[in-house]
Amino acid sequence: MAPRLKLQELLETILGSSEVYFQPGAQVTMDYPAIVYNVDGLDTEWADNLAYKQDVEYQIVVIHRDPDNEVWREVGRLPNSSLQRTQVVGNFNHYYFNI
Repeated sequence: MAPRLKLQELLETILGSSEVYFQPGAQVTMDYPAIVYNVDGLDTEWADNLAYKQDVEYQIVVIHRDPDNEVWREVGRLPNSSLQRTQVVGNFNHYYFNI
């Protein structure tokens, strides 16, 4: 299975639903709580001017009405996960992670 699909599956397990969206377009109607994730970068390791390893970096946003939810804490426990900021938008709590 591709690494992104493994991440999708893991995030669905953490959320406890299929409301996990990869780079959703404006036409997508989301149900909440939800997790949205996007490609945020590419970490490339070089040797002899050749890329020999590339890791995709993702931004993950947990969106939840309850500020005391456990979902964002579970995402924060993932390997290489780092909470970047939090924000309240339209009565929804947003937790932004890089992984």
